[in-house]
Amino acid sequence: MSIHFEIEPAYVEPLRTAGLDSFEALMAARGGDATSAHAERETVPLDVPMGGATQRCFLKRVFRVPFKHVLMPLLRGRRARSQPLHEWNMLRALREEGIGAMQRIAVGEQCSAGRPIAALLLVAAVPPEKTFDEWMERGDPDTGSLSARHRARLLGAVGALLGRLALGGFTWPDCQAKHVFVSRGPKAHDWPIWLIDVERMERDEGRGRSVERLMKNAWYHVTRLRRSCPMARFTWREYLHVAAGFRRVQRVHGGWPRGCERVMFKTGPDRSKSARPLTDAFVSMELRPAVPNDQRSPNGVRNVGGYKMLAEYAELFRSNQLDSFDRLFNLASDTDLHKPGLAAHRSRGRFTLIDPDGREHTFYLKRYLHPPTADQLRRIFSGSPVESMAAREYRCIKRLNQIGISTLQCVAVGQRMVGLTERQSFLVTAALNDMSLERFAADIVRGHTPPPSPGLRRQIIRQLALVARTLHAARYFHRDLYLSHVFLHRNADGSVALRLIDLARMLVKPRQTLRWKIKDLAALDYSAPRPLVTRSDRLRFLLGYFNPLRDPCYLSGAGIDRAGGNRAVRRGRTAGDRAAEKLALRYHIPLVAARVRKMAEHDARRRESGATA
Repeated sequence: MSIHFEIEPAYVEPLRTAGLDSFEALMAARGGDATSAHAERETVPLDVPMGGATQRCFLKRVFRVPFKHVLMPLLRGRRARSQPLHEWNMLRALREEGIGAMQRIAVGEQCSAGRPIAALLLVAAVPPEKTFDEWMERGDPDTGSLSARHRARLLGAVGALLGRLALGGFTWPDCQAKHVFVSRGPKAHDWPIWLIDVERMERDEGRGRSVERLMKNAWYHVTRLRRSCPMARFTWREYLHVAAGFRRVQRVHGGWPRGCERVMFKTGPDRSKSARPLTDAFVSMELRPAVPNDQRSPNGVRNVGGYKMLAEYAELFRSNQLDSFDRLFNLASDTDLHKPGLAAHRSRGRFTLIDPDGREHTFYLKRYLHPPTADQLRRIFSGSPVESMAAREYRCIKRLNQIGISTLQCVAVGQRMVGLTERQSFLVTAALNDMSLERFAADIVRGHTPPPSPGLRRQIIRQLALVARTLHAARYFHRDLYLSHVFLHRNADGSVALRLIDLARMLVKPRQTLRWKIKDLAALDYSAPRPLVTRSDRLRFLLGYFNPLRDPCYLSGAGIDRAGGNRAVRRGRTAGDRAAEKLALRYHIPLVAARVRKMAEHDARRRESGATA
């Protein structure tokens, strides 16, 4: 058994003074509360004395190197290497390319017969304390906002970062906003950026600088960075700032190939042989459903009494003596939401908790107790076998938030598994102050609510089309996409936003997509009341679902002004695009209509038999 241990020269004496100058000492060191903990690895903060001051560091320890981390490098013709040692090398490569990253301090790897079995990495904390998504969503901590000028310069710095990554041949699968730390420099145009968690970053030593490779690398990182901050919204002009920063780095460092600018901004005469236009990239990223103004990003997850909970609710549940799995699972609900036809192993309820200030907080509780064998097998073969039904819905909530679709706020989730068998699980979500579209339409039909104005009607249809389009573009399928599971939220500025609920049966990236897409579209059509929702409304929904670029309102909502970019986008649609749109409508409408007829026949048989869903 061999140990490779290395310390940066500037940190040899401080680590020796602290008694942390060996692999065994760092593996046994006791730091603060773990910022990230998994079955075989953890990350803990560690304070190291440095010349009379204290240096905040982070210690990443891998107690058991997974076999896949050893196998994957071997399949690529490389030496087996643990993630901490690989991250150590990537940090050095980033520094050589002038990219800000964590300061290396020490690295260690323990091998047996040439195979790594344990490893560690000690790095210094980055100077800034705010991530990229915090700057874009909350702005300056002093003023509470970020001016358009500073926002443009920040995005230009991000574009420059992407340009340096492309020139260096780096590919970063974890290019997320929470891994990009930003601070405001002494000058107005200076925005230093630091990267963290680069253990999965790879580098192409060949550094091919063709137009296609540079653009593919840039859009690879842009899409991941954009999807990681769904609460923020970016305009067309801000995308141009990112592109300008990318172009500036390419020019300064001599890496801009001839014709790359023409390809990027589509100034050449031949558009068909070029890469994807910047406009199309913007529309595909920003043409998303509106976000409710009360939507909040989760602020950390804690392990409390055998289950996971949002950190902001931990004190509330602890004060109400719900800090254990059994107490929360066996909680007597204030209102039982059981309905006929609901499986015996499932139960739903609503309960209210009071905080020390006297404010009431309402939650919904879903419980699963000893699911039958058929449901157990279906869960094992359709998703992750180690996830319970409640944990699966929790994962679906997280995935919808990542692609920009608003949904429930998960407060707590817990499960008890015996091998692959689920015994108990529960999911707690915060109550919504919104109304479902089914109830909204029913109140209009009964005369309790006045009919919506044409503008509001079209706005709801537009948002519903964007929700369905975004959901299916990510290859997620709800399977119960009725209007009763779509909630309407009215923002303070008069705009509307939609939320999806009841994600227990959602399919994630199945092999066959057409069947489930038709099922979701048919569910929306079937649940829409015929007298209220006209044929024109249904056709307008399908047109917005298949090609929102045809409607100027979609582009205006995404930030492209009618005078400039709007016409440019619509002008880029060729006759072939319009023909494909008509063909898609002619193909899908009969399939949706046939599915609606099957739903009507199925409901009629259930009503005759006396069963209800």
